[in-house]
Amino acid sequence: AHSGSGRPHHPPHAQRAELVFATCQTIKNRQRQNEGPQTNPRSLGRFDMNRDVFIIAEAGVNHNGDVRMAMDLIDAAAAARADAVKFQTFRAADLVRNDAPKAAYQQQSGPKGESQLEMIRQLELSKEDHRAIIAHCGHRQIRFLSTPFDFYSIDLLNGLGLDLFK
Repeated sequence: AHSGSGRPHHPPHAQRAELVFATCQTIKNRQRQNEGPQTNPRSLGRFDMNRDVFIIAEAGVNHNGDVRMAMDLIDAAAAARADAVKFQTFRAADLVRNDAPKAAYQQQSGPKGESQLEMIRQLELSKEDHRAIIAHCGHRQIRFLSTPFDFYSIDLLNGLGLDLFK
């Protein structure tokens, strides 16, 4: 994790979590009214795409490489009653060239002269980080999902026992 990197800490916004919670509640209440009792789609074992709603909270790289912030995002998603929380798994060196400049909007954050590779590398999560995040998802009873961006990440997620990718 990169919690000591000097980047600002951006805790999850309570208002956004409340909005997500209200939206999830509205969707699930409509579902119950229209279809009667539902199975628990968290397991996906009995998920019926014609009846069930499976809500994925997008964490992406909003953890800024900080495992504690990733856990805060998981907590917000669980509090909002999402069924899953999705992260991104990658190795920056497999995605970005050493000499790639930052995009104009990316230049507004981070140290002056920082390359896109340096910026993206700070958002990587290690295998140990993934294990801690997956364990926290289990504790909060929310499904962990991730989008792998490279072959290494596919192997990593497979090795951690994921049976579903996005």
